[in-house]
Amino acid sequence: MLQYFTEHSRLAFVLAQEEAGKRGLVLIEPEHILLGILRQGDCRGAQVLAHSGVDVEKLRDELSTHLSERSAHAPLQQEMQLHPKSKPVIDAAYEEARLLNHADVGTDHLLLGLLHLDGGLAVEALLLSGIDRDKLRETVRNWQGESAEPRSAKKTEQSKKASFFEGLHQTIGRMEQSSSSDSDRGSEPT
Repeated sequence: MLQYFTEHSRLAFVLAQEEAGKRGLVLIEPEHILLGILRQGDCRGAQVLAHSGVDVEKLRDELSTHLSERSAHAPLQQEMQLHPKSKPVIDAAYEEARLLNHADVGTDHLLLGLLHLDGGLAVEALLLSGIDRDKLRETVRNWQGESAEPRSAKKTEQSKKASFFEGLHQTIGRMEQSSSSDSDRGSEPT
């Protein structure tokens, strides 16, 4: 599925990993994904937010401050993985792109995916900024700003980015297997 993500969407996950790591966390939470989008002022997600009246820098600073206050500040001893709440963001972003007949999953679709969550700091931050999923979807559908985000990764990207995405893809696969195992047993996933 990650082959359909734009360069900016992939970079959002690399930046999300950095945000989690610098706080001593091994799980990439939805809030880190939002920060990964906000750190890229030139991506469509940040542009759509700005067009919708959101002060992107202020939102980024406030979210970053709030996340720093609840940091673990422990040295990383484990491999970075997606938080269980982050996988539905990816699934919803992919579905949003499909519903809008967009060929690639951009950072704007990731924003829409975040708004599918039932609560959490990322959703709360977006809602407090005045973002509504339906209005945001309409803005994304009719976006006349910058052209589409590039899909292919630059050849000069660092090898850590490539290995992160390989690990991300494997993590998604493990989560899907775990989810199907839970449903095979008739239990609810947590």
